[in-house]
Amino acid sequence: MYGRKASEVQAFVEGKPQLGFALILQLTGVNGSQQFDKLTKTKTVESILSSLDANGIQSYIDHLVSQIDEPESTS
Repeated sequence: MYGRKASEVQAFVEGKPQLGFALILQLTGVNGSQQFDKLTKTKTVESILSSLDANGIQSYIDHLVSQIDEPESTS
């Protein structure tokens, strides 16, 4: 079942690559998991990444760099 859904997500992102980055943030962000693909035993995030356009890839790289540059909270 997950495999079919992953292919639908990939087809969606291929049709609208500008939305791929936003979708990745939802799947891997605060309300998702950075281990989304592992937990769901799919390649959903991987397939979205492979479907991103140049702007989406740059946005994803900028996001990753910002995660590294953020100081850790001391709570």
